[in-house]
Amino acid sequence: IRDMPYFENLSGLILMTIAENCDEILLDKGVSIIEKGDPGNSPMYIVLEGGVEIIDQEDNKRTIRKGEVIGEKIILETSKFEYTAITTEKTLLLMIRKEEFFDALTIYKELIFALLNIMSGKIAYDGAEEEIDFSLFG
Repeated sequence: IRDMPYFENLSGLILMTIAENCDEILLDKGVSIIEKGDPGNSPMYIVLEGGVEIIDQEDNKRTIRKGEVIGEKIILETSKFEYTAITTEKTLLLMIRKEEFFDALTIYKELIFALLNIMSGKIAYDGAEEEIDFSLFG
């Protein structure tokens, strides 16, 4: 995860803590990881390989690819997901459980900045910022 823009400035200790509290899951094509109406305590996912199609309430679709995050905006809420997420191919995900992520946030303030970057859709690349549209993701 060090290569991901959200986490590239975090220390090795913080990255190791994140990795110890996450699970890598390999899924076949067509597996639903989030269903519309799932509770807000569902995990956050980072796509490591493959793709996930997001289908919102109006049946708008967008494919999430390597390095992108799913479920990041609802991690601070208890509401329900307003979209469905289905793998588009064999996909490797990093699953971050809400409880473990909050535990790590209380220990490492640097994670707060990473979360804010994820949630705002802004990533700093060599001093420049690229805006990412996360409007479909809750």
